[in-house]
Amino acid sequence: MSNLNTVKATSTVNRTALVASIFLVIALWLLHSQQLSGVTQWFSQEQLYQQNQQYLEHTRAQAQQDFSRLAALTGLLEVAQSSQIGVSFIADFNVDVGNALAALTRLLERGSEVAMASAATLMVLSLVSDTADAISPAILQVTLIVALVWQLMRLFGGAEQHQIPVREATGLLFSVYLVLHLALPYSLHLAQGISHNVSADLRQTNRQSLSDMHLQLFDKSGGKDLKHSAENSVDKLKKLSSDHINHKVSNLSSYVINTLTLALFDLVLLPGVLLFMLYRAVLLLSRHTVSLVDDKASSR
Repeated sequence: MSNLNTVKATSTVNRTALVASIFLVIALWLLHSQQLSGVTQWFSQEQLYQQNQQYLEHTRAQAQQDFSRLAALTGLLEVAQSSQIGVSFIADFNVDVGNALAALTRLLERGSEVAMASAATLMVLSLVSDTADAISPAILQVTLIVALVWQLMRLFGGAEQHQIPVREATGLLFSVYLVLHLALPYSLHLAQGISHNVSADLRQTNRQSLSDMHLQLFDKSGGKDLKHSAENSVDKLKKLSSDHINHKVSNLSSYVINTLTLALFDLVLLPGVLLFMLYRAVLLLSRHTVSLVDDKASSR
């Protein structure tokens, strides 16, 4: 009776391995067949990839624009408080105004750091997305080849100790492919949609406040001459009261806090949580898929 059960189990394993091998050979053929390229396009993430890249590029351009405005205002205040301009400038202003301007300068520097860090993070995300899109087809091919080797070993009765590392490599490669091909692009795409619905208004209001401050304080009549621009801006600054400058300090403080919060939410927390959730789903899917074609693994 035990011999009969062993024969049936072996027959089942061979049948499963044969079907899986045929499927894997067909999948590899489809990947390399030029005539059936339309079929393989069904599995392409090109449109999703392009949407993610457009979102990252647009957000990065906004961060760089904010950084340029903050850097211009920082340079303007530094020039205005130094050299020959600063002598008459400080003499005409009281200590409270000077302290407020110093606080404004520090906040501009912190805002520039946040904007620069946001732009760098977006560049890293864009490069990671590029890399995932570029290597995921090769990872899929390697996964199919390793899986085919595993099924052929099962079909021809390869030793169990030799099958185990190949089976584990198949599961690992399949998980990596699903992360690169599905989890990563969809986490960015979902993060984009959630961010647009949740924080778009705050982001727009925040950037508009910086734009308004830039227009109010920065004089463009001097062209590229920063000193000339600073000289023209001194007249504007002299017309501002201490309360007015403190109000701008408060607005800029809110801008820096909001920008940092949005950067952490949009670029770290939201895509990170979504990627982790999709990664867990990918692991479950990978393990389930491997177990379907491995009677021994499913019985454990």
